[in-house]
Amino acid sequence: MALFVAHERWVAVAVLVGLVVSLTIARALSPSFDRRFLTILERIGHGVGTVLRWLLLGLATAVVFVPASLVQRLRPKQRLGMPRGHSGVGWVARSAMGPLGAARRGYGSEPGRMAGARRSFAVIAAVTIACLLIVDVLAGAALTGTGVLLPLDRGDVYALEQVRPDEGGAIPAWRDEPWAIDLMDDLIRFQTERYEFVPYVQNQTYAFRSRYLNTTEEERVSYQPPGALGTDPLRVAFFGGSVMFGLGQRDQHTIPSEFARIAAASGVPVEVHNYGFPRWVAWQEFQYLERVLAGGETFDLIVFLDGFNEFFMQAAYYSPDPVHHAAGAIDELIGEFREQRATEPGPLDGLRELAATYRRNSAVWRVADRLTGRQIPIPGSAGPVGTPEQQTSAALDIYGRTKRAVTSLAARNETPVRFFWQPQAAGWAPEVLARIPDDVTDLSAVFDGREQELYFDVVQTNEEGARILAASMWATLGPEVAAIAAAR
Repeated sequence: MALFVAHERWVAVAVLVGLVVSLTIARALSPSFDRRFLTILERIGHGVGTVLRWLLLGLATAVVFVPASLVQRLRPKQRLGMPRGHSGVGWVARSAMGPLGAARRGYGSEPGRMAGARRSFAVIAAVTIACLLIVDVLAGAALTGTGVLLPLDRGDVYALEQVRPDEGGAIPAWRDEPWAIDLMDDLIRFQTERYEFVPYVQNQTYAFRSRYLNTTEEERVSYQPPGALGTDPLRVAFFGGSVMFGLGQRDQHTIPSEFARIAAASGVPVEVHNYGFPRWVAWQEFQYLERVLAGGETFDLIVFLDGFNEFFMQAAYYSPDPVHHAAGAIDELIGEFREQRATEPGPLDGLRELAATYRRNSAVWRVADRLTGRQIPIPGSAGPVGTPEQQTSAALDIYGRTKRAVTSLAARNETPVRFFWQPQAAGWAPEVLARIPDDVTDLSAVFDGREQELYFDVVQTNEEGARILAASMWATLGPEVAAIAAAR
């Protein structure tokens, strides 16, 4: 590559030298060409000079003359007065003149002070306020650009920022994980870098690259056993929310990746596909499974892991029908869009929008909001609220409807599907576990006694937690997976 670049440079130098020599010869042999050539050079120089002159004068005007003029306007100036006296001459303002002197003098008394131009107090106040507002907005922009003090409604949407591991290992689950901080940074970037609304499923993965987190347009990258290449391994699809996606694990150590390792160690090579996605409920996973199967993908086994998001969603936005996490936010955004675009504006709408924009970007207001503890609710946080009993009933009812829909879809594609109920740090109420369908494997007790060392929030675990969940799934699915492999 270096030789190629060096070669290209020598070619460019040779071409340039050839042009110079050719022009010199042409000018020496043809006086008319020489005159035309000089005329062209003169016009080019004149044009370049004109452009540079306007640029430099414009820059000087914007940087020097305009600011100096604004500053000068704020300072009182001494001005000559209007003509006065019998002959209409003189340069002292009448208001500054003393009383007329004796008749023998023929002229008035000298003024006690020099006449000065009087500037309206309203003009001075208006210019001062305008300058202060500009400085306030510029200071707000500086606070935003440096990240010192962000607007209340920017930068704090994802709770991940509140549970990032620190250098001292304050979170036990990450005490011995030096990569955890980088992983959390990758996760925040993954969830904020791009958002594209997808009908029915809200949003999904996209092509993302980092050291510890990588995704394609369809799924998160997973560990594939080396021996699986060329052996026609079993294809296993995993669906779930953030726990299945692996919010606290690197690509090669999520639940599907650990499942692939365990299967390979047991002599059953599998090709795993991680279709989990943060904040998805089972109904969204069902919709995405339908898309994947309609796209031509085939699997030997489909696995679902759910539970927490079903209840979390109902607590945020109660609904007896299937709903996704951003339903409330989208509802508010549609309402705002209709109010701003589909209705006639009122006489004061522009002023209200201007005031709201100024407050959001003002450094003074931003500091005042922090000192007073002002909060701006996240869009959708004021959605419908049900009683705990209503939320539990809706969550379990929708989960049951989803499970039946997934089972029917898998049956039409002649693919077995298995369901698991995930654990959470606080445990599940007995009345909830009692209502889980009989054919759903309950994993809620697999971490008993180890919650403090495995969880880093209410439901997410470190990589050891993912290994334990994968091992528990294999304990249930292993014989079935081995039988499927033997029958091929």
